[in-house]
Amino acid sequence: MHAFRNDINGLRAWAVIAVIFFHFQLFKFTGGFAGVDVFFVISGFLMTKIITDDLFNSNNTFSSILLRFYLLRARRIIPSLFVLCVILVALGYYVLPAHQYNQLSKHIISALGFFSNFEFLNETGYFDALANTKWLLHTWSLSIEWQFYLVLPIILIVAYKIYPKGFFIKLILSLCAILSLLYSVIITKYSPEFSFYMLPTRAWEMLMGGCIYLYLDNFSFKERMAKCMEYSGFLLIIASFFIFTTESVWPGWLATIPVIGTTLIITAKRNNSILTSNRLFQYLGRISYSLYLYHWPVYVFLVYFEMTQNTIYIVIALIFTLICAHLSYLFIETPSKYLFSKKTYYTSLITIIFPICIFLIIPLYIISQEGFVSTLAFQVQKISAEAKNKNPREQQCGHLNINNPEKPKECTYGGKDLGIILLGDSHASAVVLALEKALPNKNLHVLDWSILACPAALRYTSGPETYKKCAISNQFFLKKSKNIPSNIPLLMVNFANHEDRMELACEMAKDRPVYLLRPTPVMPVHVPDTMAKNILRKKRDIRIKIDARKFDKYSEKSIELQNKTAKTCGVKILEVTPYLCKRKYCYGDLNGLPIYYDAHHLNLRGADLLIPEFNKIFKSQSKKVLASSIDLVPKNRAH
Repeated sequence: MHAFRNDINGLRAWAVIAVIFFHFQLFKFTGGFAGVDVFFVISGFLMTKIITDDLFNSNNTFSSILLRFYLLRARRIIPSLFVLCVILVALGYYVLPAHQYNQLSKHIISALGFFSNFEFLNETGYFDALANTKWLLHTWSLSIEWQFYLVLPIILIVAYKIYPKGFFIKLILSLCAILSLLYSVIITKYSPEFSFYMLPTRAWEMLMGGCIYLYLDNFSFKERMAKCMEYSGFLLIIASFFIFTTESVWPGWLATIPVIGTTLIITAKRNNSILTSNRLFQYLGRISYSLYLYHWPVYVFLVYFEMTQNTIYIVIALIFTLICAHLSYLFIETPSKYLFSKKTYYTSLITIIFPICIFLIIPLYIISQEGFVSTLAFQVQKISAEAKNKNPREQQCGHLNINNPEKPKECTYGGKDLGIILLGDSHASAVVLALEKALPNKNLHVLDWSILACPAALRYTSGPETYKKCAISNQFFLKKSKNIPSNIPLLMVNFANHEDRMELACEMAKDRPVYLLRPTPVMPVHVPDTMAKNILRKKRDIRIKIDARKFDKYSEKSIELQNKTAKTCGVKILEVTPYLCKRKYCYGDLNGLPIYYDAHHLNLRGADLLIPEFNKIFKSQSKKVLASSIDLVPKNRAH
């Protein structure tokens, strides 16, 4: 029987403090997210210990070893997470608008099903602004851990059955760790979101913990050496918390720094160190899981009610988080250990899983009603619904074909004959239905070449790695356009216009009329959500607006570039401000309802305001066709 590891428990406190300070943006913990990597190493160490101790030191069957391990993990993780989800469902019923309540319900299902890392991979990035609206975003790490728990015992048991010697298990675990690390390094460069959220690119951190146990747990070091190792480890970990930022390529090679630091601290085994064994850090270490669970929803609550700029609210939120974690540890975590230990493995697992299955009926029902089950006033629900009032085919048509970018998706809106080509990013997709309405007759259609998060360009001087694949798709569009009649106009719509975006406009303008839409005013907040919250907070003025002069300054470079392109390449400009701005302000709503579905994308209501401007494209084309037909009529001759 091994003694309780005060050093590991105290290290948990360091990790959770770093994560909390990072999320609350305190004390410049810009790399506090590395605390999760510390947790992963600790988890791998402890899980490998539990399984291998059972394999080598007990007479249990393989099936009973598996069941015992899964039960230990289930009773440790699930009860507290389950209670948090119940609380959030109840809270959301009273304060969340429909689309957010619907989203929360989906996230609850994915969190309790331990596949939330897959869910969030397909949504907003972990470091993106909209991440602050996802109440269970932090459960991605729990999902990765649980997926690791499912795989690790099977790997160890299979290795043990093949060759029941310790060195073979060490060899297999080491090989898996090396392969996972190499995969992480490669994938992080090309697909950072996948690398951040997925087990194959994170497993090496937990496997490293397993290797620590298998290779180094029996080693003991003299006090001087152990102290040197511990201090070096903390130096690496603390440096990670302050040096790295959300711009760092993570995990990849950089994550080896906190992982090596954690390895040194665990290997040093300084059970009485002041850095980990003091009473405060021992207490925080014991409640670290509940602290991790509750801190993020509390922070999202602050964001939701726009309290993050007030220091007093931040302090209250931290105290409230501590209270919630203490109560969770006292009344959920601790009783769960003893409650389920008195039952058989099968009975315990059923006792844990059955209430969850019953509870999941609630979020499933909420999803079936698209979130419209809360007690919020009808006006709030109506405003909130505008967040979903957008192109219903956006996801179907707009996704970048990552695996085959030279064959991008092409969608049509309207009749059988081509009337206009639409090219751009998600801002183009936002106006495609309004453009369809502007077509001069129902037989014509819009050919949609918009790709989400892919500005229309042939090359990119900056941006994520995926832009290279965007460029391949846009090159395909340019090549294909050569075979389309030159009288078919093209409209380009991008979020921001830079030099590399305008090159494609000029190339397209060599063969056909090209129109550029002016930048859409960017609102300071998510329009539907903020309007709904303003009603809840009983504000008199719920309107969202931006000073027109600020917008002019913000879009100055884009407008200058568009004007330069118009002069150089003969493209034409379509305006937006006459329809979205009045006098001193540009507004995010009209007649009490949002015209945006977030902060900078027009919803269908907002896009329809631009139809008169889109009509100019086809009026101009009609005049050209008429002029051409007049030129073809023979002149009258005198007889």
